[in-house]
Amino acid sequence: MMRRLHSFRRSGGALLLALCAGLPAAHAANPGKGANAKPAAAPAGQADAPPPEQFVDGIAAVVDKDVITLRELRDASQRMAAELKARNIQVPDDNTLRHQVLQRLIMDRVQRHEADRLGIRVDDAQVDAAVQSIAARNKISVDQLRKEIEKSGSTWDGYRKSLREEIRMDRLRQRAVDSTIVISTRKWTPS
Repeated sequence: MMRRLHSFRRSGGALLLALCAGLPAAHAANPGKGANAKPAAAPAGQADAPPPEQFVDGIAAVVDKDVITLRELRDASQRMAAELKARNIQVPDDNTLRHQVLQRLIMDRVQRHEADRLGIRVDDAQVDAAVQSIAARNKISVDQLRKEIEKSGSTWDGYRKSLREEIRMDRLRQRAVDSTIVISTRKWTPS
């Protein structure tokens, strides 16, 4: 699987089984086309058509039987655009941004599945040690770090969960690197 992971990175997304992202929304926007396109009868007191602001979810990609929904893609794209704007980095056009975010979501899923398969786990003590290390590098206490995280709009639990996943992915990458190192037992003799 690790060889596939590396070749996936080089191939630029051969694992991608992406579907047309606009198809479900476009279909929902034109429910009246065709003779048999009328929706099923709505319960009493409801209109026949859904309100226009309702988001119709669909599949953006499938990774090892795991679905990435259009809603996940939309939300991640919005977060990425906000992060880029906050850093004064030009935000690419919507299609380019969605494509880049989808590739990242796919890679994240592939890596998570591989970490699961290999049984890579990170316990609370390891997360606590990482939190203490981050606080020490920033020359602040853990309580001050927590306040800064919460002040930025994130939750402490969300931060710890994100940190746990980051440590897990680092261990996966380290394992991939370690598996490619070959140490020869041959003795060196000068010529």
